[in-house]
Amino acid sequence: MNGDLKNMDYKILKFLKSNPNSKQEKISDSLPKVDGLEDRLTNLVNKNLAQTGASVSSDPNFLSVFSDGLYELTERGEIALQDYVSDRKSERLRFWGKSILTPIGVSVVTTILALIVTSIITKQFLK
Repeated sequence: MNGDLKNMDYKILKFLKSNPNSKQEKISDSLPKVDGLEDRLTNLVNKNLAQTGASVSSDPNFLSVFSDGLYELTERGEIALQDYVSDRKSERLRFWGKSILTPIGVSVVTTILALIVTSIITKQFLK
C-alpha cells in the first residue's frame, strides 16, 4: 500500500475507476463526505497539467487531468488501488483468523479434550 495515500484518497481512485473522465463537480457530488477534495485531487494529479486534451504520460501520478478538467485514473493509480484492495482483503482474513476462528478452534479442541478426559476418568471409576 502507498504510505502517503489515505482511505479517502482510495475512495477517489475507486470512484474514478468506475467513472472515468469525471469532472471535479461530479466527484464532489458522489463523494460528499470527502473533505478537502480539491487538495486531494491536486495531490493525486501529476503536477504538470495536460495540454491540448492529452494526458501527461511522463512519470504519471495516480490521476491525470485533461485540459477540459476531466480526471482519469492512471496506470499507477490502478496499481495503487489494486494493491489497496488486496491489502484490505488480507487484513480481513487475518482479522477473521485471529479474532474469530482461533478462539472457536481453541474452544472446540478444549471441549473435545475435556470430553475425552471425562470419559476416561468415568470409565476408571465405574470399573
